[in-house]
Amino acid sequence: QNAQEARALDSEEAAKRAEDEIYAGHTEGIQDDGSFCQHGPRWYSGGYGSNFTFDLSQLAYVFAGTPCAFSKEKMDILLTHVLDGQRNMMHHGYFDYNGVGREFTRRRALHSRIIHFGVDLLCPIEGIARHDELVAFRDENALGAVAVESGYSATRHYPKVSYLVHNKNGTHIGIKCHAPGQYDMEVCNAEGHLCYNMSYGTRTCFMRRGDEYLDVNPIYDFAHMPG
Repeated sequence: QNAQEARALDSEEAAKRAEDEIYAGHTEGIQDDGSFCQHGPRWYSGGYGSNFTFDLSQLAYVFAGTPCAFSKEKMDILLTHVLDGQRNMMHHGYFDYNGVGREFTRRRALHSRIIHFGVDLLCPIEGIARHDELVAFRDENALGAVAVESGYSATRHYPKVSYLVHNKNGTHIGIKCHAPGQYDMEVCNAEGHLCYNMSYGTRTCFMRRGDEYLDVNPIYDFAHMPG
């Protein structure tokens, strides 16, 4: 019995440590506007933020209905990241390249399967807030449904990362601006060697299919882009 009690305490402590990673308003992690930053004030909703969604969604699914379940307050913060942030930054299952970071140099990095898997785990959690929005997000980005038109519309500004997005009539337009105090894409781990040129000015992402930028960004030198 003592061993079982010890294991239960260990599980609750581990769950608490995971839950502690869900917060908003710090320099890194989920921001108040729903964006996600990593390695300082650097936008990474489609990079590190994607893995964050997947990892925490798995735990939320497993812990649901147990003493280890995440609190409503923490789940609301996670849903801000997923529904107010990532949902607006994706189109037909592909992420706006601006929010992926240096990882966009990886093969098929813009195809955000990992976010889809995370949302798919959140949907069946009993009593989860914003359930209908989660289901709609899941269906909009269903794997293999690139050509399916979505009725979702949203225009939103993300001041923490200087990003403006407009989704309407099956079209995604994302505009990323450079701003003092915000870091742009980085060069590390042998990735993103042309990313340092991206801070020269505003960048625009225009998608109708969703895969327009797939596996193209690694060869972009943003110092030679027209305009």
